[in-house]
Amino acid sequence: ARTIPIVAEGASRQRKREAPKGRIVDAAAVEEVRALLGTASRAHDQLIEHLHRLQDRFGHLSARHLAALARERKVRAALIGPGAGVGEATRERVRALATTNVALVLDADALSSYAGRAEELFGLPRAPTVLTPHDGEFAKLFGIEGDRLSRARAAAKRSQAVILLKGADTVVAAPDGRAAINHN
Repeated sequence: ARTIPIVAEGASRQRKREAPKGRIVDAAAVEEVRALLGTASRAHDQLIEHLHRLQDRFGHLSARHLAALARERKVRAALIGPGAGVGEATRERVRALATTNVALVLDADALSSYAGRAEELFGLPRAPTVLTPHDGEFAKLFGIEGDRLSRARAAAKRSQAVILLKGADTVVAAPDGRAAINHN
C-alpha cells in the first residue's frame, strides 16, 4: 500500500528542524506513516521523492497538487494531522483528498481545523475515513455528552466515519454501531 505523508506547511519550528533540508513534508510523520501502515517499500520511497520534486518546483504542496499526486500514484490512504497546521490550508487539503476516493485518516490539526465546522467535514464525498480525536478534539468537533462508548458510537453514526477515541481506554466505533474498547 502507498501513502501520502502528512503535509506540514504549518509545522512547528521543532518539526521543521527535524525535516530534511527544510522540506515541507514532515520527516517524523513519514516514519509514523511507514510504521503505522508498513509501507517502507521502494514504491513508498519513490512517492516521497516525487513529493520532494514537486515541492522543489512549486515551493509548497498545494491541495491541488496533493490530489493530483494521489490520483496519479493510485494512493490508497492518506493521513493528515500532526503538524499540518490548523486552518483553511489544512481544510483545503482534506477537501482535495476527499475528491480522490483515497481513504482518509484525520488526526490532530486536521480535526482541529474543523472545530465548529463539523458538518462541513461530514458532508465531504469520501472513501472510508477514520477520525482519531482525543477527548478535547472530540468535544470541539462533536459536542456529544455521555460515556466514552456511547459518545464514540454516536459520533461514528453522525460522521459516517470510524471513530478512534484515544485515551486510557481507547474506543473504536464504526458507523453501523460496532465498537471495541482497548483497555490499556
